Amino acid sequence: MMKWLYEKENRYKFLLIFGVVMLILPITMQVIADYRLRDNQKIVFTDIKGNSIFNTYYPGDRNFGVMLFHGMGEDQTSLDLYTSQFSQQGLHVFCTDFSGHGRSSGLIPSGNNSVNDLALQVLRAKTKFKELSGLEDSEIFLLGHSMGAGGIMKAVTIDSNPVNGCIILGSALGASNDNETTTWVDELGPTNPMSNILIVTGAWDDVAPPPRAMSLYYKLANETDIVHPQSTYSLTPEGLVKEITIFKYMTHTHESMSARSVLWMGNWIERIVQNKHPAYSHITPDDYEQWLVPFDFLDFRIWGLLMELGGIFVALIFGTKLLGLKQEQLLIVEKEENESSDQQTENSKLAITNIKKFIGYKLLIWLGGAVIAIIIALNLAYLPNGIPYFTLLFVCPISGYGLMMLILYSLDRMPGLVGKWRPKIKQIKENMNWRIILFGLVVFGIITAVFSYFISSSLYHVFPLNIRLLWLAIFTVLSLPGFYFLQIEAKLIRNYSEVKDHHTKLNSLAFLAPFIIGALYILFSGTIIYFIDALNDIIILSVIILVGNLMQKIWKKPFLTALLQSFLLFFLLLPRGQMTLLF
Repeated sequence: MMKWLYEKENRYKFLLIFGVVMLILPITMQVIADYRLRDNQKIVFTDIKGNSIFNTYYPGDRNFGVMLFHGMGEDQTSLDLYTSQFSQQGLHVFCTDFSGHGRSSGLIPSGNNSVNDLALQVLRAKTKFKELSGLEDSEIFLLGHSMGAGGIMKAVTIDSNPVNGCIILGSALGASNDNETTTWVDELGPTNPMSNILIVTGAWDDVAPPPRAMSLYYKLANETDIVHPQSTYSLTPEGLVKEITIFKYMTHTHESMSARSVLWMGNWIERIVQNKHPAYSHITPDDYEQWLVPFDFLDFRIWGLLMELGGIFVALIFGTKLLGLKQEQLLIVEKEENESSDQQTENSKLAITNIKKFIGYKLLIWLGGAVIAIIIALNLAYLPNGIPYFTLLFVCPISGYGLMMLILYSLDRMPGLVGKWRPKIKQIKENMNWRIILFGLVVFGIITAVFSYFISSSLYHVFPLNIRLLWLAIFTVLSLPGFYFLQIEAKLIRNYSEVKDHHTKLNSLAFLAPFIIGALYILFSGTIIYFIDALNDIIILSVIILVGNLMQKIWKKPFLTALLQSFLLFFLLLPRGQMTLLF
């Protein structure tokens, strides 16, 4: 076996298969676990502002149900692990995309009345849920993460029909300074709302840190002396359970995908509906033991995602290497002087003279690109329609960098480079091998499907057919130059360097430079949630670069490769993130 692996081709084959298995195995397990979720109904209702609010109903076989409400910048797929768990418990489940999120239309509620707008959407969703499931208010639990937690808490304070329980996950209640929010939060207490309450947060949650969660618990339980701050509970004179749990090592982002958190909440609901919560005096320690869930295991959901991510990188890297090796063996890859005429036209008169200068000056180019990025952002921000502003963190830097590169190449002022760049658009379609193009599109389609599942963790999620489609087209075009010149430069480096892999990686790192620098700055500033988001950004862009390497190896069409890279990036990003007006 080891001797067989000494051959480069066999080693690449083995690693490619290994990467595919790493990717497919956890996905297959998730598909099996979520198979019952195929039975669902799509529900759309209109809120008081005329927004179409998208919902999904998963019928159960018990007389209890749970409604799930996501946090800012997310959609209902962010709570899929909760949907799966509660559905397996036989509960009816109802999930909602708030306005300006996911497939719902409109903008994210903003201003002093924002939480009130969310609450009204929660109540409208509850009415629909009751119609579909036949449940009463006393048989319903509400679960909200972050922004969604604020929405459900406001909803139950203005609703005359109390639900059985509310699960507050990573809520920043009380963090707002506006008078409207401060007033209703101050009025919370043991009987407001008249529902059982479970507060859950992570010890590393910097949006809803433990001290703030404890403060909320004190208010709801009317207690100030807590013996076990990691997990404690009380019973009000009215018979309502108030409980708080703080999970070690858990961040704000992790809360929505933690198996520990999911199992604990499912456990809590069961104890409430069966009147076996330890807060009740008739429950003995032995009765309680059967409800305890061991949490000293590693979180399988996180390890599954890491396994999928590792499989993506391994499969893309060694799939590209194996394809290149096969092309060399079959003489499909022609010598540089015989390559397709479109690349000859663009690059035959270009040559790198100083590789260190060529790559090193990219940081200065990024500074010029930053100015262009700011101009683009300001122009987009003043558009009258809502804009997915989280996605601006990608489109503005990449488009600014690409336009800066376009200027330098057009003026023949690119550092470390001699020659003239004079592309001819008509030659893009020349020398097309349509069989290879078709094969490449099939490969790209498979990659898109797999990555879409990885990003959303949902088999039943499609790209929102709303204003986000228009933004997909706009952002794809704006970011195209950045990815295009990345492909052109990879070709130039291959022509120049004997250690082309090393210099190609350095050039890719230069492309990622502002994102890496930004992530390091956030890390040292001590903001965990934004560092995780920045790290996710780097991972996504790295995957997009690897996809481009593979597609370019297949058909050697830098423009087409860049177009698909730009499309894939925003196809994955735009379904998430809120729509809002910046000005």
